[in-house]
Amino acid sequence: MKEYLIKQDEWCGAIAFNKDSSILVAGCNKDIKVFQYIQGKLNQVQLLSEHTDYVHTLNVMKKYKQFGIWK
Repeated sequence: MKEYLIKQDEWCGAIAFNKDSSILVAGCNKDIKVFQYIQGKLNQVQLLSEHTDYVHTLNVMKKYKQFGIWK
């Protein structure tokens, strides 16, 4: 089971998956991390660090394959 864990040193207060669970978006303090789920493993593919406050909510828009961020 350890091979499926991702160690996070910072607090992650918001997590959202896309419709087919292939993308995970996590709000970790003021950063937003985007992970791709492939063959049972999560790989971080993007770090969005322009947010100026803690990320509390993330929503995935199923129809448009996008996610939204609200403070």
